[in-house]
Amino acid sequence: MRKIRLLLVIPCVLLAALVCVSCSQPQIITATETAITAVEIALPLVSTAAGIPPATLNMILDYLQSASVGLDKVATILAVGGTQTYVAEQITLALAGTINQDPVILAQIGPLGGAIVQAIQAITKDLESILLQYGTPITAPNAPRKAASGGHVYHFQGADMVRIEAARARTEALRARIAAIRK
Repeated sequence: MRKIRLLLVIPCVLLAALVCVSCSQPQIITATETAITAVEIALPLVSTAAGIPPATLNMILDYLQSASVGLDKVATILAVGGTQTYVAEQITLALAGTINQDPVILAQIGPLGGAIVQAIQAITKDLESILLQYGTPITAPNAPRKAASGGHVYHFQGADMVRIEAARARTEALRARIAAIRK
């Protein structure tokens, strides 16, 4: 009798674990979409602001470009999928450089104040949120990394893949808009 109960419990536990994993996976897509929206909000603020020195404007545009490229990489990583460890490592590598730029940019644009500073802070907060939830605790680019083999597998299909591809299209459009501002 005990063996039969155990055989019934194991599939139920596995099914519950799979349901939890599949429910949490789209949250990373939502977090990525939120960060892309933050960049989309910041871009018009920067492009229409008056009195920004050219060097500072270029620094801000470089940051927005870096955020857009990093988010495109995140969407690509999600489209390809992989183990939780692999996805976490790749997301960390895609976004860590952009986040490290934040203090330098805020020091430069701090005197400008207002909406641009808030927009940059919002982008950084969104990127940090993605890293905290889905990245790895790598602190230096050359830090040793664990083997990419552990955890559940990220694999998106259907409506989730449509959202990922839409996110990639949005980041591509952002990069085109940034290039147009630079002209």
